[in-house]
Amino acid sequence: MKKICKGCGELKDLSLFSKRAASEDGLQMKCKQCDRDRLKKWYYSNLDKNRAKRQEWQDNNRELHLEHVRAYNKRKRKKNKEDKEE
Repeated sequence: MKKICKGCGELKDLSLFSKRAASEDGLQMKCKQCDRDRLKKWYYSNLDKNRAKRQEWQDNNRELHLEHVRAYNKRKRKKNKEDKEE
């Protein structure tokens, strides 16, 4: 089955649309790519606001943020070690 994307106007396979319970067909009106492009455009047009919001969260959740950073660094070190062994 196929559906027309309201963003790009192309006829696309249903697997290229995200789910949305409130819709009659259970899918978003725009395809995943159009939605991704929309979100990316919004993010970069509100970059200062997004950075301030992220910094505020990091300040208010310092321990949790540090835990995430440590876990990320541990995964990166492990991956780098595995890459060197190959």
